[in-house]
Amino acid sequence: MLKENKIVPIYLNFMEQKNYRGNAILITRLLDREPEEAIKEYEFAEIGSILQNRLKEKVSVIYSYQRWVVKFVDGPNIGFQTAVNISYYKKTLFGRQDFDN
Repeated sequence: MLKENKIVPIYLNFMEQKNYRGNAILITRLLDREPEEAIKEYEFAEIGSILQNRLKEKVSVIYSYQRWVVKFVDGPNIGFQTAVNISYYKKTLFGRQDFDN
């Protein structure tokens, strides 16, 4: 779980965790700027859904995100403070459970 004063990697594309911007310290969570949890959850990875002869069922890795004020501690934005969305692992679904973004 994300907590104040933790240092985490920040990505420009937080949902796919691409385009690394640097590490930042978490300052304040912006709960009032987040949608409800059901809207924030998304499928980060899907394993085994395209294999026809697979013995085990599909596995879905579900992530969610939170909005935080952060301050960069390294990289080109060192010292810069801004609000960003940060994604994190939430749960794993086993079997052919439908999951909509």
